[in-house]
Amino acid sequence: MMTHLTFLLLLVLWVGDTAVNLQKRIYNGKVCDKSERLYHVSLSDISDGKPGHCGGSLISDQWVLTAAHFDMSLLTNVNVVIIPYRYAVLGVHPGPGIAVEIHKNDIIPHPHDDIMLLKLPKPVTDIKAVAHIKHVDLPTCKDNNNNLNKKPQE
Repeated sequence: MMTHLTFLLLLVLWVGDTAVNLQKRIYNGKVCDKSERLYHVSLSDISDGKPGHCGGSLISDQWVLTAAHFDMSLLTNVNVVIIPYRYAVLGVHPGPGIAVEIHKNDIIPHPHDDIMLLKLPKPVTDIKAVAHIKHVDLPTCKDNNNNLNKKPQE
């Protein structure tokens, strides 16, 4: 009886681990052209000696939007490195980039949701090595006002 319970427990743990690993994969991904997705950034945290990685999007010349869970536990000692990359898949960054340190006061997590803003020390347009990088084209208030007066379709 104990053998069966042990086997069942191990099976449940294995299935749970497999499901979590499957969720981390990207299916049907493709390598982006050198002119595509220039707003993607790779975030690396090296403050505790172990590298941590996450992605983000450049939403203006000086702001990156990312997930708050990336370094919420590390806010006391953060050295975040931002390296632009040209691939919209998870993996090793093969393109050129430049490391930019983000200071603790420039990390702004949302108090309730899993989003966070990171302020770059200076605009990317002032950093010659990455001045070609473009931020995400976000909709303007004018674009949104046109949709505010429309009734939702049923």
